[in-house]
Amino acid sequence: MWRNLVAKIWQVMYRMGLIKGLEKITDHKEIYSNDEMYDNIEAWKPLYRGYYEPFHRVRYKTISGWKERTMQSLQMPKIVSSEMAALVFNEKCEISIDNETVKEFIDAVFEQNHFNKEFQDHLEFMFAHGGAVIKPYVEEGKVKLSFVTADCFVPVSWHNGYITEAVFVSEYRKGDKKYTHLEWHTWDNTAHVIYYFHQHRNNLTNNFISSVS
Repeated sequence: MWRNLVAKIWQVMYRMGLIKGLEKITDHKEIYSNDEMYDNIEAWKPLYRGYYEPFHRVRYKTISGWKERTMQSLQMPKIVSSEMAALVFNEKCEISIDNETVKEFIDAVFEQNHFNKEFQDHLEFMFAHGGAVIKPYVEEGKVKLSFVTADCFVPVSWHNGYITEAVFVSEYRKGDKKYTHLEWHTWDNTAHVIYYFHQHRNNLTNNFISSVS
């Protein structure tokens, strides 16, 4: 799945004229992801679910020849991820903000989004899948929080340890058609620009909105 998603992102950037003549998206100097990371994510996801064929499918030799069996799983990746999430954050944790106005706003956003419960649940997925980000957006005048795991998030560039550009990837169905949705957050001088792309097979549509931060 990862390689397919990366290929789609490459196609979009290529058609926009942002990259030219590249064989893979990770050849671009501003894109710091690598194939090894994608391969690891593809292995971590089934390990978390409890069955990864190259690991759990065992081939062994007997006096009557070679045989195969499925290794019984204790689902340790899920257990370890769950325990780490509980240690890092739980409902007893408190977030302190000096500015009272900002604190009231943040508290309201967290309450509307059931942050304490959702954050701990998604921390488990973060440990299992190799990372996660929180993407805020506005819907009906309210700030919503979207938790995005590493398998749906591609860092494009960063500065001093902070990610400055990224592409969020998702797939959805509409009727009998399957679409890929790409949401690319980037900067144009001082403007924060968000490009939206929807692709079905070879048909690509796009628009964008921008806001000054």
